[in-house]
Amino acid sequence: MTLSNRDLGEVAEVLMNEKPLPKFTDYTGTEITQLFGRCVQRQDLLEKIDPQQPAREWLFEDCKITPLPNGAADSLICQRYRELLELLRTSDDIGAWHWLGHWLKSENIRDPVKFFPEVVLKQLVQASDVSPADIRNARVVRIWLSYTEPLVRKIKWRRQGKQENPISQWETRAYDSDVVGLVNSKAWNSAEEFTSDWIAQWSGERKVKYQRETLVNSYSRCVANWWIRFTKCSFCRQHATAEFWMREENIPHCKEHSPDKLPELLIDAWPDRAGRRWWREGIDIYFTDSSTAK
Repeated sequence: MTLSNRDLGEVAEVLMNEKPLPKFTDYTGTEITQLFGRCVQRQDLLEKIDPQQPAREWLFEDCKITPLPNGAADSLICQRYRELLELLRTSDDIGAWHWLGHWLKSENIRDPVKFFPEVVLKQLVQASDVSPADIRNARVVRIWLSYTEPLVRKIKWRRQGKQENPISQWETRAYDSDVVGLVNSKAWNSAEEFTSDWIAQWSGERKVKYQRETLVNSYSRCVANWWIRFTKCSFCRQHATAEFWMREENIPHCKEHSPDKLPELLIDAWPDRAGRRWWREGIDIYFTDSSTAK
């Protein structure tokens, strides 16, 4: 592997401890406890909406174009412009409206749900081919994935490493006790499966009840009919097949860029399309602030 001058300079700065690169990782401790509260508030707000009405907001809920930082390098801006042109040129009319909406949202120019003509929003909803009930169920699951996915992922990695305790003491204190009990009950196939089980169990004490099978099926239909169609990998131009979550942001990825395959050294870190760089240290995923990409 050949390192660029920039990479060599960054490595030298880190080794000499003169200018260590700022790096970030998952929430810990009280941050996780606070995230639980935010997830409860988001679900409460969603459940106040008529179940037949949430489709439009869902179209642009997860912004598919990661915003560039203020003062982003010219190379990143040019790359973003080329990618947007490619998406628009290769999309049908529905796809073009979709990508324009996400670009307007990512740049904080307009809210596409309020800005787009009524006829366009109706066409986008119809093209999703997903019922309003499925959309609401899928949105409930996605509200909680930012809370549950990092825990499920780390426990899976600990079990693969044959660690004696798959959940740490600080995680036991930070996460809801019912979440801890459920995640320890078996080896889960996916964060989506676990999250559906958790919501169904937790909703028993709430006004709106959910069934585990209903949530799983609704989420699968939304992913198959809409999410896969328009979601690109964060690290290349391939279609995304899954995602992981970092600080309430979903990071879509293709099979080749699964978090299981993240490099273990900063100098080998994967750049994403917003200029951040990603790597893994043990069970922890790290990324650099995109403002370091010059």
